[in-house]
Amino acid sequence: MRVRSLPLLLSAALAALAALAALAAAGCTPMRGAAADDRRGDTNGRAFEFSSSAGDDAEGKGEWILRCRGDAFWIARAKDGRTRDYGTFQLTAAEEAKLWHLVDEATLDRLKPSRRPGRPNEVAYLFTLIRPARPMRIVEIWQGDAEEHADVVRLVSHLAGLIHKYTKKPVRL
Repeated sequence: MRVRSLPLLLSAALAALAALAALAAAGCTPMRGAAADDRRGDTNGRAFEFSSSAGDDAEGKGEWILRCRGDAFWIARAKDGRTRDYGTFQLTAAEEAKLWHLVDEATLDRLKPSRRPGRPNEVAYLFTLIRPARPMRIVEIWQGDAEEHADVVRLVSHLAGLIHKYTKKPVRL
C-alpha cells in the first residue's frame, strides 16, 4: 500500500475528466433504456462535476465520474483500466431540486482542499462547480477530511443514491 500525493491525484482526475469529455464530444452514445439519447439538460449556465478516486483501489471501488448540468445527469465509471459510460439521464424535478440544494448547502466555494497526504487506500473526492458570473471552483479533498463537513457528506451520499438508481450498480463512495 502506498500514499498518493494530492497534486498527483488532482492531475490524474483532471486528465480523466478531459479524456471522458473528449470521448463524449467524439460521439459516444449512452446506453439504451433509461438514458436519454441526447440529453444536454435544461440549464441556466451552472454545472457540477464530481469524481471519486479510489486510492490504490484495494477494495475494487474504481472511480465514479459524474456531471450535472441543469436536469441532465451523466455517469461514467473507470475501473481496472476500462471506462464505462452509463449515459446521461434526465433527473426528475424533485431530484434536480434536491441535488442543486445539496450542492449549494455544501458551500464548495468555501470548502478548503486537503493539505495532508492521503492515507493508504483513502478515497479522494474532486468537486468542480461552474456558475455564471463567478469563478470556476475545483476542490480536491480526502474522504476523511470531507467527513468533517456534514453538508458534504449529505451531498456525496445523495450522489451515491443517484448513481445506484440510474446504473443499478452498488456504490461505495
